Parts: sequence; structure tokens; C-alpha cells
Amino acid sequence: MQTHITTFYSFKGGVGRSLLLANVGALLAQKAAPVLLWDLDLEAPGLHHIPALRPKPVPKAGFLEWLQGRGERLGQSPSAAELNRLWKSVKPVPGREGLFILPACGDKADFAGLYQQIAWQGPMVEQPEQGLNLFRSLLAHLAEKGGFAHLLLDARTGVTDLGGLMAAVLPHATVLVGGYGRQNRAGLLQVYRALQPAVDNRLAERGSLPPLARLLVTSPVPDLPERRDECRRSWREDFVLAPEATQFEIPFDGRLLFEERLLAIEEPASPAGLAYRQIADALAGLRDENQRTQKQASIAADIHDDDPRRTGAERVVRGKRFEERVARLLTLLDYRVEPEQYLDNANKVDLIARRTAGLRQECFLVECKDWEKPVPKAELERFRSWLNGPQAQQMRAEGLYVARSYTRDALSYAKSQGLIAVTPQELEAQLFDFRPYLDRLRRRFEESPLARHYVAQRVLLESEPELKDGVDLIEHAQAWANGAGRRLWLVLGDYGTGKSSFFKRFAYELATRAIQEPDAPVPLAIDLKDYPNAISLEALLQEHLRKELNWHGNPEILLYLLAAGRVTLLLDAFDEMGTAALARSVEDQFRQLVRPTAQGGEGARCNRVLITCRTHFFRDQQQIKDVAGGHADDLVSSDSPLGQLARQFDASIDEVMLFNDAQIAEFLCRHLGEEKSQEALAFIRRTYDLESLAPRPVLLDMIVQTLPALMQAGGAVTPAGLYLRYTGQ
Repeated sequence: MQTHITTFYSFKGGVGRSLLLANVGALLAQKAAPVLLWDLDLEAPGLHHIPALRPKPVPKAGFLEWLQGRGERLGQSPSAAELNRLWKSVKPVPGREGLFILPACGDKADFAGLYQQIAWQGPMVEQPEQGLNLFRSLLAHLAEKGGFAHLLLDARTGVTDLGGLMAAVLPHATVLVGGYGRQNRAGLLQVYRALQPAVDNRLAERGSLPPLARLLVTSPVPDLPERRDECRRSWREDFVLAPEATQFEIPFDGRLLFEERLLAIEEPASPAGLAYRQIADALAGLRDENQRTQKQASIAADIHDDDPRRTGAERVVRGKRFEERVARLLTLLDYRVEPEQYLDNANKVDLIARRTAGLRQECFLVECKDWEKPVPKAELERFRSWLNGPQAQQMRAEGLYVARSYTRDALSYAKSQGLIAVTPQELEAQLFDFRPYLDRLRRRFEESPLARHYVAQRVLLESEPELKDGVDLIEHAQAWANGAGRRLWLVLGDYGTGKSSFFKRFAYELATRAIQEPDAPVPLAIDLKDYPNAISLEALLQEHLRKELNWHGNPEILLYLLAAGRVTLLLDAFDEMGTAALARSVEDQFRQLVRPTAQGGEGARCNRVLITCRTHFFRDQQQIKDVAGGHADDLVSSDSPLGQLARQFDASIDEVMLFNDAQIAEFLCRHLGEEKSQEALAFIRRTYDLESLAPRPVLLDMIVQTLPALMQAGGAVTPAGLYLRYTGQ
């Protein structure tokens, strides 16, 4: 995931720059994408003093202390240990999930003294490339470590070497903040013009970054219409803003003179709150646009047209497969697709796609290019000339170009000429809008008690039986979703071992990532006990999405996305579906659900299906106990008939482990708090049979729910007695 870096800069103080950054950061973090606020106003720091951003406990050190600790090594590349030490200064903002802050200094630090002790002259003035490399390495480390979607820099005011680095060289976008007064306008105008080479992509120091985006913000603006309108006109003339260019304004709110509030969150409908949201939306849009351009430039092709090792016949076959893929996509988008045809007896177009949309008849000439290198502007110019021919004009045809990537000039030309230039992945994104579904998945989990009480589980891998303590289940699952291991994965466990808890947490993790990263696999998470009579996989998918989204579309779309690696299918509680399905054996039901895994597809993530189920459906339970107890090391030899069928689909079959002592203690602490959990743990250990019941999550939950009654009653506790007491509450 690319981290979008934005610098907030002001020529003079007192214009609400830091508060603007705080509000925008809080809004961006609400989009389920982590955001880091880095206080680089090193001569007048204080971002961590804004009440809504104040970490708990208060920071003891920040960036200045880290710099001071480097001493004479300031201009050298930081070591891994030094980078990790800086990361420890990054603090989560309490009550703002996904929002983090890197303070300039500790809460009680003498920041002026710290600043003066740092040898800025060498890396910032005498050898500025050292300062540039230092900040690039820090930004890269923070972005990778935190997985941030946005990194917002609060830069120094005035015209300085560090300010220039932050405003012109390092960011994707710079937000220039100033008031309508003459001092502000004159100083900010100078900086605005100085950034022009970066905007024109003529600043070599920026490296591979795209052209700098400038956002102009006036703050604060009193509600004096006549004076305000006059100043607006002056600004637009001085800054030479095009009529369509946006000039943002933050309305004056007198309360902010007395307290620094996040009105974007507290009062989103207020004038200031709405203005902050405009700027947040603009930055989110810039990041999306940059990601799209980067994606198109980096997509790897399967075919190497300039590779002499490939024969002409191989190129034809690969090109034809690409055309078939595009034709399939267009068919799923309800187009009638015709094969290649000659236009004007001269130019062969790969496909013609037609569709009736309401009262409008659509006709597209479709050119498909499966090239490794980005398609250049010249190719689109050639295609445009075909559309200008008499036959295309008679057909009233529009142009659709599908390739793996494009040059920037080609995309600009396509936009200017009304051509649609897309990648196959962008066509796939048109098949289904998963955002409402992902939002439901994420919200449902976050609002459930499980979000607060979930304890990381472990899984015993049949491929690594020597790992008696297993591995982290969620981490293993995430690697599987990314393409590791076999396409079909069965996660087994006896009653109450937490299979469904894992299913819900894993679906949530995948949904959160898919919201943040457009290329991440989308989880289709289906609880099979809700659909006991679905007679086919297609019927199951359609019934599930009809229930979740009132969707009545073509389930073939979902199977295509599954084969393309854009969707991962998660199926919980096969044991409850398999026993309830009518007129169908358990084996037939299983075949229906897992048949996509027998097919190849696009890359390692294609056709991934996870199924959770009770162990005895697929395995001999005694064999599991022997392996767990160290008396056997073979989890495969005692497969049931259904387990043997799963092997025909090349399944991995792993076992969820019961809780260990540390997990039991964490479970109790999450439910009861630190003090009461210690009392509960002592009670469990001294009460006959409770200690043997506690490793099973469902029984441990019953113990927690009935704990006062159990303590009062005393005596031994059996599973049956525990259940009766739990249900009798």
C-alpha cells in the first residue's frame, strides 16, 4: 500500500495550520486507513498538546530527542536499531482508531534547547543530500512499519532549508495555509511560486514521485461577505488560479481562540467541520489518483513482446488469451461481444461490444494489448484515427482500450480525446462494488463483543507436526489469503474450540485490508448454517448477497472474481450445513462448495476457499489427540471418507488448538479486568475439573458468565453442571 505524504505549510503562524492538519488527519483515519501525524514544526512544536490528540501516557521523547541521540552521525543513514527507536516515539491517539502521532519532543522537554544542540548545518546546508536521504529513510520506515495510508507533516513556518525539503521535495501534496492579510499573502505567494518546478515535475530531487499537488487554504475567514469576496478575487488574481481551481476556506469559529477542538469530528455539520472535510476528501482523491497511476505503471505482463525467447506463435496464443479474458469481462458487464473485425477494409479491431443502457445504445470498438511495457501515446493516437474512419462514425462507436499499463502521456491523451483506457483489473472493479459489503463486515465485527474479547488463537499444521505449539492462526491465514499454501484450506476443531471466532476475526482482517488496499482480496464470508438448503455454490453466493445487500446479480461474476484472485471465499460451519442439506449427501455438498479450487486461475491467490468444520467430519479424533500429545506425528493417515475426498482437491487440513495458560489468562483479563481475572484464575486452578474445562473457549466463556454463582456454590464442576448453570441464568 502506497503511503501518501502531505505537508501542511504556512508562511506565518496563527493561521490554524496545525489544527487543520489534526482535523484532516482524524477524518482520513475514519476511512479505516491508518494515518500518522508527524510534528515537524521543530521551532514551535506542540501538536501533541491538542487535547484530542494527546497520547496517554504523555510522550517522554520525540523526534528531537531521537536526532539529539544520533550526535555526530546525524548525516549518516540510520541503522535498523535507530529506526526502531524512532518508531517507539509513535503513539496511538486515544479514542481515535487508526490515528497516530509522532511528537516533535517529549511533553516536558526544553525543545528550544534540544533544537540548538542539533548540528543542522552539515546535513541541511553544507551537504543537503544527506538531509534528504535521512528524511527519505525515516519516511519509508514509518510508512512500512505502520502501514499508513496517509502521513501528514506539520512543517516549519517561514522560508528555511528544512521547510523547503518538507514542502517541495518529499511530499505528494503540499497544503499552503495563510490568511487574507497582506503579510500572509505576500509570503505565501513567494512560496507558492517557488513550488512551481515541483508542480511541473521539473525538480530532479523528487526522484520518481509524481508532480507535486498544491492545495491553497485560507484560514481563518470571518463572516464578512463584502471584504471576503474582495479578498477572494485578489487571491485568485495573485496566485493566478484557473476558474476551475479550488481555493479552500476555513470559516472563523471564535471558540477555537480558546480551545483547540476537532470540529470535523465533534460537529461535522458546522461550517468549519464541513470545510475540513472538503480538504480531507481532496487529499483522499489525490491518493486514489496516484495509486491508480502507479498501479498502471507497475502491472507486470505475462507476455514479453520484445523477448526473443518467445516465438511468434506464443505471442499470438498469449494475446488471444488476453482478448478472451477481456471479452469475458465485457460479457459479465452485460455487453454483447463480437470477435475481431476489419474497419474500412484496413484496420482490424479486436472486439466490438454493444449494450443497451436505458434509452441509450452503446457501441465500443475494443483494442486489447497484452504488453509488458506501458502502452505509449502513439498507440492511442492510432486507435483514435480508426474511430474517425467512416465505418466507426456510422456505427457511432466509442473507443475502449484495454492494456496492462499505460504511459502518463497516453492516459492524458485518452482523457482529452474521450477514449476509455483501462486495465483488466479496472474492468473487474466494475463487476461488483464491494464497499457496502466490506463496511457491513467491518462494522458488524467492531460492534460485537468479540472485537473486545478476541484472543489470538493457534493452529496445529499437518505440514509441520514438529511445531507442537502450532503457529499463530490469523498470521497463517493472512499468508494463505496472499497466495501461500494450497488453494483449499480446511480449519477443523472440536466443539467450542473457537472456529467461528476465528472465521469472524479473519473476515474482519481481510475486509479492513480490502478497504485500505484496492488490490487486496475481498472476503466473501458466509456462515453456512444460515443456508442449509443451498443446492449449488452459485445458489449459495446469490442467496448470501441477496440477504446482505439485496443483490440479484449474476453469480458467475463472483466465480470469475474468485478465479481472478480478487475474492477469497470463507465458509464457516460446514458441519451444520452438511447435515441439514436436503436430498444431497455430505460428499456432494462438499464437492459443490470446493469445485473452484480444482481450477487454475490468475496467479497464486486464485480460487482460494476456506472451510471450518468439526474435526470428526474429516478425521479420526483419536489421531488428533495422539498427535497433540506427542504420541503420533501423522495427521493424514486417519482421514475419514470425507477427508479422503478433500485430499482429491489437494486440501490442507489443519487443527485449531485449545487455549494454553497464557491465552486463558488473556481471555479472563479481557472479560474481567486485571484484578478480577487474577481472582478468577486462582479459583479455576483450585476448583476440581475447572482447570481441565478452561482450555476450551466456549466452556471458558461459560465459566466467566457463571463465575459469581460458581464461587458461591463451591465444590467440583462438571461440563454438564457448568452448562446447566449457564443456561439457567
